[in-house]
Amino acid sequence: MKLLGYKRIWEVSITICTCLLLFQTSFFQWLAEVDLDLLFKTRGERITSQSIVIIGIDETSLQKYGPWPFPRSTHALLLEQLQDAKVIGFDLLFSHSDSEDKIFADAIDNAPPVVMAVASNYQDFLIKPSSKFTNRVLLGHIETSLGTDGIVRRVQLQKFAIPVFAAAMVQAAGDYDLRTVSDGNSGRLLNFYGAEFTFLYLSYADVLEGKYAAGFFKDRYVLVGAMALALGDVHITPFSKRYPLPGVEVQATILNNILENSFLKELDWLVRGLCGLCFLMLIWLWPHKSEAQNAIICSGFALSITLLSFVLFHFNYFLNTAVPLFVLFICYLSHSIFRWIKITTGMIKEIKSLDRQLLAGIETVFLTLPSSLAYMPPKENQHKLSEGLQKHITHMHRGIQALALQNGFINHLISEATPPLILWQQENGMIVLANNRFSTLWTTTLNPGKELPTLEEFQKFISDKKVSNTKAPVAEDSWQAELGTVDRIVDISTTCAGRKAHHRAVIHNVADTELGFIGILASFTDVTEIRELERLKGEVMNIVSHELKLPLTTIIGFAEMLTEYLEGPEKEYAVQIQSQSNRLAKMIEDFLDIARIESGKYLIHKYPFDLLTVVHDAASVVAHSATVKNIQIIYELPHKLSPLLGDESLLVQAILNLLDNAVKFSNPSTMVKLSVVELKETIQLQVEDGGAGIIDTEKPLVFEKFIRGANQSNESGFGLGLSFVKEVVEGHSGFIRVGDSRLGGAMFTITLPKVL
Repeated sequence: MKLLGYKRIWEVSITICTCLLLFQTSFFQWLAEVDLDLLFKTRGERITSQSIVIIGIDETSLQKYGPWPFPRSTHALLLEQLQDAKVIGFDLLFSHSDSEDKIFADAIDNAPPVVMAVASNYQDFLIKPSSKFTNRVLLGHIETSLGTDGIVRRVQLQKFAIPVFAAAMVQAAGDYDLRTVSDGNSGRLLNFYGAEFTFLYLSYADVLEGKYAAGFFKDRYVLVGAMALALGDVHITPFSKRYPLPGVEVQATILNNILENSFLKELDWLVRGLCGLCFLMLIWLWPHKSEAQNAIICSGFALSITLLSFVLFHFNYFLNTAVPLFVLFICYLSHSIFRWIKITTGMIKEIKSLDRQLLAGIETVFLTLPSSLAYMPPKENQHKLSEGLQKHITHMHRGIQALALQNGFINHLISEATPPLILWQQENGMIVLANNRFSTLWTTTLNPGKELPTLEEFQKFISDKKVSNTKAPVAEDSWQAELGTVDRIVDISTTCAGRKAHHRAVIHNVADTELGFIGILASFTDVTEIRELERLKGEVMNIVSHELKLPLTTIIGFAEMLTEYLEGPEKEYAVQIQSQSNRLAKMIEDFLDIARIESGKYLIHKYPFDLLTVVHDAASVVAHSATVKNIQIIYELPHKLSPLLGDESLLVQAILNLLDNAVKFSNPSTMVKLSVVELKETIQLQVEDGGAGIIDTEKPLVFEKFIRGANQSNESGFGLGLSFVKEVVEGHSGFIRVGDSRLGGAMFTITLPKVL
């Protein structure tokens, strides 16, 4: 029960019960008969044995020798013409005594072996020949079995303890061992050779008149019987067309089957096996296959056993395909009905579930339903199955209208309230979606007069129009980057009607695993004004670099000369001029460095370097300042670090800024701690000081330009050092954060990736 499930058990049980009920009727027998008749007609006629001759009492014989029955002396004369026959069988009943019995009996004594027919009447009383013949002849019954449609198909080789007429003839001829010994409960299936008159027929009158030489009948089985339709001894067979088959020819067919051992052999065991296979498919195969696959399986199964039955029938085996095919039909019909019930039940449940989800979704999206949708039933009044599926369908139509309203609202947002967007399917590069703003931008500014591009055309366009932008956070140049990686950012420059425009394209993958969709989305931002500001910023940098730095260098030079030659108050003035000039020069240099990095004009050259060497170089510069303030610098460094890729000179300056600030803002006779730790994927560098620290509200701002903490007002500086450090660290794909040190001051932590 657990293996199949109770629903499957019900399905199989109902199917088996249906087949058993039909088996109690003659339905399956009728199917077998139809199948057998079809096989006979498909196979066609076969050649009969030439050792069998039928002497038929036809209309001509009746006209010449008087009314039926003929005098027995006439039959005696016939025996004289058949002296060379192997055996003679009279498919006639000689049940009553006659005055000419002695003449006929004497002829029998002088003739080849003779077989006479016996039959039963309606009271199942056996009708035998007259007692004068019983000791001179062998007896054989001439009864056959009729099918449900009255057609002769079977014969019992033994009945009333008497062999069938044809078997008695074989026994009389001395060919007993040629007989089929086994009979079976339902008799043997006759293997018919064709329609009426398939065997060799001779007219009774022609034989009696001696038209055939005596040697013609030598070693032949001769059957004498009624041929004229008026005599009534006719039967319907599978080959019957216009006329029925004479009874004597049915006996000739049985005789031919015995001589050739060509009775049809029934393969009932194979039929039962095929029916069982149908039930196995019902239980274990069809439920796990699609309907298309099941249709192919059933068609292949039916075709295979049909072809097999034709082949076997050629070798005198009867495979009743009608029964397994009907069982296959019943099983598949049962499977289809139960699957339809299952699908219908599931569909109804799904419709109800979708109905509830639809209501919940609409209530979530719309605070107040539009008036055209307000008549939808409330959530608590769910439809029941008894109310009909049509109400559910109507309900969902209302929901579709609401979703269409939402979709229109979203489309409006995409078209009007978002930047220019275009989405391609990655597999074929075709456009899936493009809002109006992108269409307008493409046809008027980016590529005037051209149609919207495919993905391949867009890639070529970007490659041709991109401009250098080292500041943009480009993760990689591949268009096939995995979803979730850093977007690909490309700046492009175009010219339209003499006006130059700059746009930034952000390209990234989008994927929907449920729908199996992978696409590439591009959005555009107009950065023309930003580019113009960058140009102005560059001009300011040039002014600062040339117009301020050069005169300041001159002032510093003269101030140094004055401090050497002046004495007294004048020298103090010169020293003050020199100090403030150096301070201003340092500010200008820091400002220019930060500006160059931000603008991308300063290229960060990444080469392998040893971070320990960088740390030692920076520490050696601040050693003198630390000694002056009696500050001890504690180093916690590993013996060896993995090499990094980066700009060594920039990192030396960044670490120097941190150490210089630590010494500058630490109280005298305290400590500054510098430690380096190598982790699995990163290297961390920490600088701690013993100063006043940074209050929590100022920590998020310390890396901004020209920002100094409240506790740092007593020391010189312009608030550019930490901004420079942040730009350098982020340029190396790292990050910096500030916290509180256990030494009492601030702690700055730089994290650099080991693979850049």
